Amino acid sequence: MTPETPLKKAPLLTPLLLLFMFAMILANLGGNMYGPLEALYLQDLGAGVVQIGVFYTLSRIIPLLLQILGGWVSDSLGRLRAIAIGSVVGVLGYVPLILASSWEWVLLASALGAITHALIGPSFDAFIADH
Repeated sequence: MTPETPLKKAPLLTPLLLLFMFAMILANLGGNMYGPLEALYLQDLGAGVVQIGVFYTLSRIIPLLLQILGGWVSDSLGRLRAIAIGSVVGVLGYVPLILASSWEWVLLASALGAITHALIGPSFDAFIADH
């Protein structure tokens, strides 16, 4: 009988997965820095309490509606392409945020951010599951 050779296990975190996770950490650090000050920014742009409430309600509903589309794009184009497209849309979403003259423009930037989350969210989970 020949001695059995142990099977070599694949590493849990591949170099590609480590690079991907590092890039996502950096992206989330930058993307979440303005969140705690967003209500003050809306107030500075002339929004009242009711408008801020409407803003946050709509900015939480829009991503829910777009996640189905994001999953379809992720499956159709590929996970990394969907993440790349979502990242570009996310960067473009900061333009109306910076140039906003009223809180409605900030809502438009939030909708573009929702597209980003809808494209990246399903792709992120599926990419990690694949690897």
